Amino acid sequence: MEHGDDTARGGQGDPTVSDRWGVDRSAADLDWVGEDETAVEPPVGYLPDGLVTLRYVWDAVRRHVRLWVAIALLGLLVGSLVPVVLPPPSEATTRLLLSHREGVDTLQAMATDVKLVTTRTVASRVVEQLGLEESPDELLEQYDVAQVTDRIVEIYVRAPTGAEAKLLASTIANTFLEFRVEQVKAHLRPMKAQLSAAQGDLTALQERIERQQEEPDVATEARLGRLEDRVAQMRGRVEDQRAARVLVSSSRILDQAALTPRSKLKTVVLDVATGIAGGLVVGLGLVILRALVSDRVWRRQLIADALGAPVAVNLSSIGRRRGLLPARLNRSHRARVELEVQGVARHVRRLLGGSPGGDPALSIVALSDERTVAWLTAEVLRTLADADTRVLAADLSSGGWLAGELEHATGIDVFVPDSAERPPEGLSVSGEGSPTEELPAELLAAWDEADTIIVFTDVSLLQGLDHLSTWADEAVAVVSAGACTATRLRTTSELLTLAGVRLDSTVVLRGDRTDETAGIPGDAAAEPTVARILRTTVR
Repeated sequence: MEHGDDTARGGQGDPTVSDRWGVDRSAADLDWVGEDETAVEPPVGYLPDGLVTLRYVWDAVRRHVRLWVAIALLGLLVGSLVPVVLPPPSEATTRLLLSHREGVDTLQAMATDVKLVTTRTVASRVVEQLGLEESPDELLEQYDVAQVTDRIVEIYVRAPTGAEAKLLASTIANTFLEFRVEQVKAHLRPMKAQLSAAQGDLTALQERIERQQEEPDVATEARLGRLEDRVAQMRGRVEDQRAARVLVSSSRILDQAALTPRSKLKTVVLDVATGIAGGLVVGLGLVILRALVSDRVWRRQLIADALGAPVAVNLSSIGRRRGLLPARLNRSHRARVELEVQGVARHVRRLLGGSPGGDPALSIVALSDERTVAWLTAEVLRTLADADTRVLAADLSSGGWLAGELEHATGIDVFVPDSAERPPEGLSVSGEGSPTEELPAELLAAWDEADTIIVFTDVSLLQGLDHLSTWADEAVAVVSAGACTATRLRTTSELLTLAGVRLDSTVVLRGDRTDETAGIPGDAAAEPTVARILRTTVR
């Protein structure tokens, strides 16, 4: 290849380049300060930016079906392990038959008894009697009390084992019955003291009257009558309280503590169903939230609009891992990958020389998944080298991924710049009559022998792409669906335009299966010539 023919590759020729896709581009046509008056309105068939529809959310759910299904399966696994790792507590119940004094409101009395069972006093006595490590407040959380009828209450107890649950239920019931009798006795003691005091006063007054041996006066008789009435009244109250104590003491355990029957199958089914439902809610919630807040571009139409270049190749298998599939399915996947590589190679050949005026130099710009794009580029280069074509591969990426893929390749000269201080420049920078002494000798020799020049680079927004025009004046962008935002894509297109490099087309990795768009930019979609272009689309 002659050095003098490289001025066109550096963008030094006619600034207006006829786009092979039917769109004429010129640096003068871009208004970098104000609005572009020649901007084409987006097609009517596309929704305005920022409008979220149910179809948009549904496509996101379909797109990430593996994610939310995996989370749902994880929920199923967690739900299946819960009964084993965290077995449900055993439950025991016991019923008490309670008696109340006559004349009281039984409903109100039962409500009081229910409250008494759940007092800290009862819980403290149970903890002390059984020697439990729990505090009274913690014990209160392990049992509940419910009123069944106007005389029957039921105690529900939860414990780690069935024996503990039954013991705890019986202890709570007996402790409550004892505590209830104590409350009646507590009311009887002051009554007896009052009766004894009144009886003493009455006896003292009677003895004094007897010692006087004369009729008592009116005041003494009145006092004597009051004391006799008081003693009679107190005796009646004491008798009533004793009768109440007898009634309360007759309260008993109606049903001894017994375990509540539970179906293990029902428990497992409920835990598994809860795990699946929780996993689905979390998975779908994450997918929908990601779709609402993310500004990453998935559709080919939006990618083409942002880059200003049509999507020429859509790859659905390259970049997707299939290591866990059976051998037969893996062979099928590898076959699809080979077909997709051949499709990309055909597209690259057409750009290099298959059409009139084709350039033997092409830049492949990786906007995402640089390692995958480097592997794809290496496979395409091997295909080109097999066709008796001497290929010069310049790896300008920051990680040197292409050079690693072509380490043992034959028929391909790989150039990796030594210095990372400034962007590496190609031979086209010399131009006609310009010095080339600053360029490496191996690059000059490989450039002379090469039939095809392929440049692989990633995008650095800080470094820019000005150096790319010294290698080739035409580029192909490779981007994964959903990997970049529209802003990053537009910025990359602008950097290429400023560098004098024409972005011919786009290759999309891991294409969205829900995408039904063609991938033609809005301004090119209106040109009838686009329909006559041969597009290589591998599904």
